[in-house]
Amino acid sequence: MQTYIQLQRNSTMDPWGFRLQGGTDFNSQLSVKKVTEGTPCYGQLTPGDAILGIGQNSTDSLTHMQAHDLIKQSGNVLQLSVCK
Repeated sequence: MQTYIQLQRNSTMDPWGFRLQGGTDFNSQLSVKKVTEGTPCYGQLTPGDAILGIGQNSTDSLTHMQAHDLIKQSGNVLQLSVCK
C-alpha cells in the first residue's frame, strides 16, 4: 500500500533520523534500513519501508547517492512516497 508522508524539522542541522539502503547502483529498491527514536521520522517510517518517491521524483532509476542528495536538498520539509 502506497502512503504519502510529510516530515518536518526545525533546522537542517537536525537529522531526519533514518538510514537509507539500496538504489540502482546496488540493484535493489531504495528502502529504510534504520529509524532513530526521537527524530522527525520516528513513528512515520519503519525499517523495510520501500521508498517509491522523494518529493516529485520517482526513485525507480535513482542511485543511492542521487536519493541521498534529493533528501539533503529538501530543506526542512521532506515528502516521501513509501510502500509499507
